[in-house]
Amino acid sequence: ALSQVAAQAQTPPLVWEELLQEGRPADAYSLAKQQLQGGNTDFYLGVLAQQAEKYDEAITHFTAALNDAPELNDYVSLFRGQIYLAKGELHKALEDFKKTESISRLSFLSDVAIFHQADAYAALKQWKKAEPLYQKGLKKLQRTKYHPAVLWGYLNVKMKTGKANKVCRQAKELYIKYPAYPQISDWGIFLGENTVNGKKTNCLSTFAEQKLRVQRMLWAGLEEKALAEIQALIKKAGPSQKYIVDELKVSYLLSEGHLDEAQKVLEEYAQGKGSDYEYLMLVGKVHSRSSTPQKGIE
Repeated sequence: ALSQVAAQAQTPPLVWEELLQEGRPADAYSLAKQQLQGGNTDFYLGVLAQQAEKYDEAITHFTAALNDAPELNDYVSLFRGQIYLAKGELHKALEDFKKTESISRLSFLSDVAIFHQADAYAALKQWKKAEPLYQKGLKKLQRTKYHPAVLWGYLNVKMKTGKANKVCRQAKELYIKYPAYPQISDWGIFLGENTVNGKKTNCLSTFAEQKLRVQRMLWAGLEEKALAEIQALIKKAGPSQKYIVDELKVSYLLSEGHLDEAQKVLEEYAQGKGSDYEYLMLVGKVHSRSSTPQKGIE
């Protein structure tokens, strides 16, 4: 939608777009103010100002766009509401989010607006209003970038309303699927010890779930954190759990290029696991990669 707006505005070569792609939104916004002309200019300048965190200027542009670009009012209200939410002007934020929900013909925009209403009510400590809106978000925004934030908001509300015993499903999903989510950067491998606003989740996690978490961390490029969590598991693992932990060790060693070390770990199980499919897959991975020595597991 934003690219279409840009195309409609009659502009010189869009050098400001290059600045935006380089991660320089403030410079892009300053240059766009000189270059952009024609229809929907205020809307697009509002988007750029928002990305540059020039919130007051963004509000001015979006407010002008409500009259200049009525066909984009659902977007305008949503984006302006996000700014009011960031500024702590919660009642103004709610007004804009409710407007987007009521006028938008795009279900996704309405769903995002409902989720942001939940955030605003939570910030106002109106937990009973926030909870059902987060519940809607859990279903409607499940496969979007907003999902980890919805899970986190829901966990917070449940903890605040004294329903901490009913959060384990959502806590596990956040723990397993989104280990890189900033709000849980301090979470470790033992889910029950992790906290939400200072309160422990007291949720149990299986070795299979811990394995999925570590694998997701490796995919997300969190090798050092994955290593720390593997080492924590090694200290607590009993004899019956040794192979599961060693699988995680091999996954880490493969991600770091330590094929010789990974092969030594797997050789220990060659006799007992020789016909196990997952074991054979790990062996195949070791033989298909080349080694780049780095820090290993002690």
